[in-house]
Amino acid sequence: MLFGKKKRRIHNILIVEDEPLVAFDTEHLLSDEGFEIVATVDTVADAVSLIAQGAAIDLVLVDVALSDGSGIEVA
Repeated sequence: MLFGKKKRRIHNILIVEDEPLVAFDTEHLLSDEGFEIVATVDTVADAVSLIAQGAAIDLVLVDVALSDGSGIEVA
């Protein structure tokens, strides 16, 4: 399969963004491309809580400057 399409390894995505329009656009763009959005949250606390619950997440897209802390804390 020289130019064949590979199977995606990233399917479930968590979006952490406190700007509503950016969060909305990102969620819809990724959904339209076939990704499953686990959740879209706007705080470090919500993201960390969701991760701690053991949600199936392959990738976290996180804003660095959030209202309750740094996105680096989520990483």
